Amino acid sequence: MTRLMWCLGAAAGVFALFASSGLASAQAPIVVGQVPRESEAALLVSARDAAADNVVEELRGRGCSVETIAVIEAGAWRIYVAGAPEAVGASFPPLRANGAFYVRCRAGVEAPSGVVTGTVGYRERIALPPDAVLTVRLLDVSRADAPAVELAAHQAVLAGGPPYAFSLTYDRQHVQATHTYSVRAEIRVGGELWFTTDTAVHVITQGSPQSVELTLVRGVRALGTAGERS
Repeated sequence: MTRLMWCLGAAAGVFALFASSGLASAQAPIVVGQVPRESEAALLVSARDAAADNVVEELRGRGCSVETIAVIEAGAWRIYVAGAPEAVGASFPPLRANGAFYVRCRAGVEAPSGVVTGTVGYRERIALPPDAVLTVRLLDVSRADAPAVELAAHQAVLAGGPPYAFSLTYDRQHVQATHTYSVRAEIRVGGELWFTTDTAVHVITQGSPQSVELTLVRGVRALGTAGERS
């Protein structure tokens, strides 16, 4: 018990130092820490005051179906059981900012999927040949010193003119609220780059949308073989 209480206090202290340094984002999630997998437990920290129900909802979106939440209050354990009748959890205290707590995830629960949707277009009045291929990728671009990590991809042979719709289904368990994700797209003809995104288009986290409109720019100038769109 003494060791557990020390761990809770240490975790809270670390987060308090992080927040006071000004590094904590105003759009940060409620829960800070590595979310456990199914049938596992972990020590996490609450970034701000929050009810247990709010924590359960956030963790569900991050791939954990919460079984229990536990905190120490006045030297005694308080246990919240997710899904129990309201009267059972009535005495469970709200989680406090910078406060540490234990959470356990249920077993055998599949992580929910998320979807990023959108359209791709370009400004030039150019008709694409019939072998034009659109590729759209969802990437984790959080680390400037490492290659982007692909979470999902969409590829299609294009027919007709833009805009072209796309849908990217990803595993939410692989998404962390403090990471940065972007969508990149390109159109190639015979392996040659014709159009591409030239700016970062962020999605999913830190207030970014789940649906975007991408406007591509010319990748090469050798487009004279294609006709003008009427």
